[in-house]
Amino acid sequence: MSLINCTSDCVYQYDGYCGLARAGSCGAPSIAEPCVNYVPRHGILNSNSQPSYTADGSPDKSD
Repeated sequence: MSLINCTSDCVYQYDGYCGLARAGSCGAPSIAEPCVNYVPRHGILNSNSQPSYTADGSPDKSD
């Protein structure tokens, strides 16, 4: 496992690091968000829990 710094407002970003469990691509990089795995948060986290997500943005049920 490697630590990847991340400051994007993304579903995979936790405490300044990327929490993506598996490599995958669901987005297209842009000047605003250069990461191909960027999925906007859109208020998903509204409690203290931190769910994990798969590369396609769906909840990770492997836990």
